[in-house]
Amino acid sequence: MAELDDAGLLNGVVEVDGNQNQNQGSTHGWQQVTNVKKRKLQESRDRKKAAAAATANGTAAALARTALGKSLPDPSQKAFEKLDALPGRPLARPNGVDYDTLLIRCLKSDSDETDDETPAAGPSSNGQDGEAVKPAKVKKPKKPKVTVADAAAAINPDDLSAFLNEASSSFVDDPSIPLMRCGDYFVKAFNSVTPSSLMWQKSTLVKASEMPFSQLPEQLVKVTYDWLCHQPADELSKFVMMLLRAIVEDSHPPQPAKGQKGASGPPGTGKLRVGIIVILSLLLRKRPDVLLQHADMLRTDPLFKGQDEARILAWVYTQVAHGDLVSGVFLWARNLVTLAGNKSATPLSRDLALQFFEGMVVGNLKKAKPMLMNGASKKGERLIPAASLDLIMRLAYPSETAQTKATERFLAIYPVVKEAALAGASRSKTLKAAAAQLFPLSLSVVGEDNETLVEEGCKNAVWCLSQNPDCYRQWEKIHVENLIEGKKVLSYILRNWEHCKSELAPLKDFQYGLKSLRKKNADAIRQCKSDGALVGHLRAVDKVCRSLERKFAKWWPCALATVVALAGASAVAVVSMSPELLEKMEMMAKFP
Repeated sequence: MAELDDAGLLNGVVEVDGNQNQNQGSTHGWQQVTNVKKRKLQESRDRKKAAAAATANGTAAALARTALGKSLPDPSQKAFEKLDALPGRPLARPNGVDYDTLLIRCLKSDSDETDDETPAAGPSSNGQDGEAVKPAKVKKPKKPKVTVADAAAAINPDDLSAFLNEASSSFVDDPSIPLMRCGDYFVKAFNSVTPSSLMWQKSTLVKASEMPFSQLPEQLVKVTYDWLCHQPADELSKFVMMLLRAIVEDSHPPQPAKGQKGASGPPGTGKLRVGIIVILSLLLRKRPDVLLQHADMLRTDPLFKGQDEARILAWVYTQVAHGDLVSGVFLWARNLVTLAGNKSATPLSRDLALQFFEGMVVGNLKKAKPMLMNGASKKGERLIPAASLDLIMRLAYPSETAQTKATERFLAIYPVVKEAALAGASRSKTLKAAAAQLFPLSLSVVGEDNETLVEEGCKNAVWCLSQNPDCYRQWEKIHVENLIEGKKVLSYILRNWEHCKSELAPLKDFQYGLKSLRKKNADAIRQCKSDGALVGHLRAVDKVCRSLERKFAKWWPCALATVVALAGASAVAVVSMSPELLEKMEMMAKFP
């Protein structure tokens, strides 16, 4: 046996894949060995490539048959005949249909009926193991887009009126239920409308403010308005907040399952309900007052903080402004201005605040300005509070390093905002309250290292002193802590004495204020002799006060002489009258 093995090796006999092959002569006893796994993997790849090529050829053939129209081959005609024969289905004609899709469906039904039409999986034509060829995916037909106008046109105003009236009469004891039923009606009526058709979050704020109201029929608006007018204000106020919260929550993306990445954050559907947007727009335009009492809550509630929420609130305030401009500006000054001027402000928040005022007020200033002047005080509150005016002033006059693209726009609206904030009867109760709030803010502005901002702050401080004498007492209390700011204000008055003396009239209040400040200086100098820097500031302020007192010394005799001269001229005029004229004047006095 050993001899045979040796002979076999010498003659080049090698066992490969379980078979013995004899290689003599030129091989010198060597044979190439093939890996079985690699060979099978390569064969599997070849089969997949062949199947893909066959599928592509079949799709191309179907497209070619589509182009031919009526001259389709016999199998396709047979397929259309089978489709026409299906019960309850309209006649399928070759023209105007998706031939490839219909062919796949009908040929599939043929294979279910007869087994011999579709060969079983087996060896393919190329000699390799056959694999089932997957049919091409059938694309579902796209649903037609429905706009707000289409959905609104499908609503019968008479049916809507009957529905709302029936809801009101059925739930007299609980007026909140009819409002809920109204909301459900609009949600179902506009359920087929895609939120993207509104474009109210992607376009400019002015254009977005017209959506979706501009697409609603007039009769539908009238029926809804008439019904809303008869609903209680308290219930409408609750209802409007429910709608607003629903919009904000729907705008959030769906919350991932617990334990998944990104599971934190407020939950939402990610899909806005257009019907809620429609009814909210109608409600705010007809009853804008129902949102005013929630102004503070909208500013502080965490649900309404964020860039997406700021855009929604801006749209909401435009709807209010369309119904009542004064109410819209009232909300703007307390919410959007705060978002634009706080430390966490973003370019978007600043842009939204500007877009509102530019679109709602500056865009039609001739009509809007008188409305703002007449509504400068609303129910005992200032239309634009002192804090909002201070924020707009700082945004309009920032330092050179803090300027942004929005600076010029804020500078353009600042005069209108300031005029509306300071409008009213001189020294009235509301203006005195506004001056008391604005004066400490103005002193704080004067302390900035910005000449333009300091100049504007001094102007506002002088206005406060002219409207409320109590501001002198405020100044006296905080004088030592604000020496530099106080000196800047006094220096401004000294430089612009000719203008300020008429604005500060009657000057007795200003004289009292100067005396109080000088007395405060003297007391502080006696108490703080060891603090050389503080004593230096106190003496600098006292020097400006003495200069202003000298202005009084020069102005008071001139004013007294003017009064005496006018009185003397009047007496001369009376004396120089003729006796006849005096008699006539006496007769006129007796018989008016």
